[in-house]
Amino acid sequence: MVPGVDQKRRGGGVILIDAQGHIASTDSAEELHAFAARLGLRREWYQGGRHPHYDLTTERARQRALAAGAVLVMPTLLAVWAWWSRREPTAPILVALGRWRMDLGDEAALQGQIAHALKAAGLPFTREAQLSPRDRIDFMVGPVGMEVKIKGGPAEIKRQCARYCETGRIGALILATRRRIGLPAEIAGVPCLELNLSEAWM
Repeated sequence: MVPGVDQKRRGGGVILIDAQGHIASTDSAEELHAFAARLGLRREWYQGGRHPHYDLTTERARQRALAAGAVLVMPTLLAVWAWWSRREPTAPILVALGRWRMDLGDEAALQGQIAHALKAAGLPFTREAQLSPRDRIDFMVGPVGMEVKIKGGPAEIKRQCARYCETGRIGALILATRRRIGLPAEIAGVPCLELNLSEAWM
């Protein structure tokens, strides 16, 4: 398990920090600026755009951020945070998964680890949720469907994800995998996120 800290909230969100020392807010730039000011960071160090964040360049600064309440997550999460999780209710799921190093050798074991991570985060979920007479998705966490795939070809996996989105039963889709599939950002109006767990700890 990745060392974590209590989620000390300022405003309505959580401050995240990854292993590379990037910090971002799940709520707003204002919340991030306020947190950065508490750490003594200058506003000109802020990097806006698609992935708004500050860089913490020293281990001491990272430890101060953790002590102040930042939540440590896998490196890849901050790369997708700003453009995606604010639009859909995926934020708690990404934080929950980001606190654990997953075993990617066995799909059933990986599903069990994801279930454990969701339960530890206090997130209600349903396993093997029926979306249609033909289709069952691995997890439903609120309106978010999550499929876990470590086997199968990219074309087959994308067709399966498309069927899930076309049922009209999910509000967003997370595909948890160990290699790049090339999942579109949206299918049938459903936002889709490909979370490559094999890159999370590189």
